[in-house]
Amino acid sequence: MFDFLRTVIIHNSAMKNTLFLCFFLIVSAGYRQYSTTKTEYNKTDEIEGINKYVEDNSTFIRSIRPIIMEVDIYEYTNKGRRAENQDSFGYKKLDYVIIGCIADGVGGVSGGKIASQYSVDNYLEKVTDINDNLNTVIEDIHRSIVKLQRKKVQYDRMATTFTGCVVSKNKIKGVHLGDSKLFILRRDSIRQFTSSHTEVGRLLRTGKLTKEEAKSYPRKNFIESAIGMKDTITIQTFEFELEQYDRILLTTDGVHNVVSNIEFRDLSKKNKNINGFGDDLVTLLKDKPTSDNFTFLIIEITN
Repeated sequence: MFDFLRTVIIHNSAMKNTLFLCFFLIVSAGYRQYSTTKTEYNKTDEIEGINKYVEDNSTFIRSIRPIIMEVDIYEYTNKGRRAENQDSFGYKKLDYVIIGCIADGVGGVSGGKIASQYSVDNYLEKVTDINDNLNTVIEDIHRSIVKLQRKKVQYDRMATTFTGCVVSKNKIKGVHLGDSKLFILRRDSIRQFTSSHTEVGRLLRTGKLTKEEAKSYPRKNFIESAIGMKDTITIQTFEFELEQYDRILLTTDGVHNVVSNIEFRDLSKKNKNINGFGDDLVTLLKDKPTSDNFTFLIIEITN
């Protein structure tokens, strides 16, 4: 029987071609199945490899991802016994940066409020990053104020103190003119970062006045550097490494002239919550004999 079939296939070319085609199709189908299985295996292997890399390097991957700033803020301003509040303050929160500032119109002269508010608004608009040149920002604001003085006679003497900061990750950069102040409260301690640009402050730093003599010095409120002053201005800048739960406190002189550094520290130590700290400071200020505007801003680093 098999000999008969072999004879038929050999002598029948059509049947020979048909069998050859069937054989080719069977082999091709098997190859495609093998190739598909092999490709799927390679993809699975690749995915598992990526997952293992991410797991092994998760600390590194997290470290290069920017950390979103988390802060709590407390703000307060009051005109006190003055007819007008010439203090200004403000802050701006971005994902990775917090910018804050405070200003006090100088001497109650005409335009003091305009100078302080203009400086705060422009600082918050111009500063967006920890690497911004804060000196340049203040110089630009100062030139703009001086131009406005020349345009309007009633604003000829307007000027303002200014203290500003920018915080990113674990660093603070600050800029300062005048007699407003910036402190950092950390656990049981307080540190002041700003110098008083006043006549009495300069005499104290150079040893020409004692602290006791400074209390009754007749020109202790005379400011030697402020935005809008026609003389050459002195700009102080500073940097500092921050820790979680540090509190940044900015104050105008109506606050720190009647509240001591020790009182700031003790109120902060007493209150784990920033709202309690701020509320207690407001209560203390209202019990103090002050005739000036008083304004403060607290920024607490919570991550």
